[in-house]
Amino acid sequence: MFTLVLVLLSFAALLAATPGVQRIIGGQDTPIEKVPWQVSFLHDGKHHCGGSIYNEFLIITAAHCIEQHIGKNFTIRAGSSKWNRGGVLVQVAAFKFHEKYTASRLAEYDVAVMRLANPLPIRGNIQPIPLAEEDPAEGSPALSSGWGATYNDVWDMDQCKLSKPINLRGVNIRIENKRKCYLKASQLKQNICAGVIGQSICFADSGGPLVVDKKLVGITSVTNNGCCLSPGIYASVAKFHSWILNALKEV
Repeated sequence: MFTLVLVLLSFAALLAATPGVQRIIGGQDTPIEKVPWQVSFLHDGKHHCGGSIYNEFLIITAAHCIEQHIGKNFTIRAGSSKWNRGGVLVQVAAFKFHEKYTASRLAEYDVAVMRLANPLPIRGNIQPIPLAEEDPAEGSPALSSGWGATYNDVWDMDQCKLSKPINLRGVNIRIENKRKCYLKASQLKQNICAGVIGQSICFADSGGPLVVDKKLVGITSVTNNGCCLSPGIYASVAKFHSWILNALKEV
């Protein structure tokens, strides 16, 4: 039996339970110049999730990054490879998550948008990313990035230990057959499966980008059976394309 695990878990919660947290599974330090659309989504000044720049005012992320923290102090940091310094820091003014999203049904409707209080300076290391209108083909090379845990010791695996994050990480992976993510029928059309054992996403990568050919194809959602043991599940940008565009107008 496989269990879906939210990739969220704020850094504050992780630090309370473990010596620290680090980043994406099986990846490497990645300069923001390579992924200038990536932002760190901060909750009370701590890295909480990732996000992607749509334009100077609007950010795309995952619903589960927001749903349980309504009314909290949210900011985003853009233009820096480090979540805790550099670049620009901007307050989140408003957000909207999919009306059908519920925490009890993981990997379903896990998409949200945010509007910033002030515009981002679109230049150099701060750039928007276009939205994919079609899902990528199985086998397509993709890039996933974030400041999530490098290893996961929840399952007491010697090779899976958490350590404190600083730098942005990225991992080059491929789009996999959706069956490899053990998705239920209701989840198959909404999601993309990417990565392999040892190369995937983990805690606090949530909301971040999955990119193919410099287009946003997926929003980091969940992983099944633990960070070290399975591919990652991403909300399909193509499947939610109309909802995202409408939400970006309304938020």
